[in-house]
Amino acid sequence: MIRSLTLTIFILAGQFAFSSPDPGKGTNCKAFRTGKYKLVDKERAYRIERDQRFQIETDLSTNETTKFKVTWVNRCEYELNIISGREDLMIFFKDKTLVIRILETYENGYQYEARLKGIAGGAVVHTVERIN
Repeated sequence: MIRSLTLTIFILAGQFAFSSPDPGKGTNCKAFRTGKYKLVDKERAYRIERDQRFQIETDLSTNETTKFKVTWVNRCEYELNIISGREDLMIFFKDKTLVIRILETYENGYQYEARLKGIAGGAVVHTVERIN
């Protein structure tokens, strides 16, 4: 349980202070504002479904879901605030905002960086692929 929580937090909440004044410069971020995606980590796989207002993440090994409110702050950066999920995640993300910055886009996916808003630290970078 703790290992799962640690991995989930690491995936979702890497801490990094962004230095780029124009996140995602030269990328086609608009194409990825909504849709279904798959994130594969070394130990887990997640399905991400996002519309204009919400993002739902499903851990494919446990089928547990976490729901976030989505707020786009510029063309390639959005913020996530937890709405529902496992109790340990609800406690961890209470009064915290997860900032996602799309770094690079590809034909069927994108690479992003995640951090907790207002907290400096190490970056977490992942790549997701669009699914049908």
